[in-house]
Amino acid sequence: MLYLFHGFITVYIGGLLELPEWLNSLSVFEHIPRLLASDVEPESIIWMIGIAIVLIAAGFIGYQRRDLAG
Repeated sequence: MLYLFHGFITVYIGGLLELPEWLNSLSVFEHIPRLLASDVEPESIIWMIGIAIVLIAAGFIGYQRRDLAG
């Protein structure tokens, strides 16, 4: 809950409060590039899709091997 509050403060009113840069960099929204403001690198998108596919596959395998008492 505290992290959500921090994200709200940094994104919406962080500029008005003139927060230090290290505090702004704690928010995940500072690391996501703005798509229309910067060039999109295809390599980073391919890496993100690849990681997502691996994590989805691991989730499916883990779900199939779950240990439930019947």
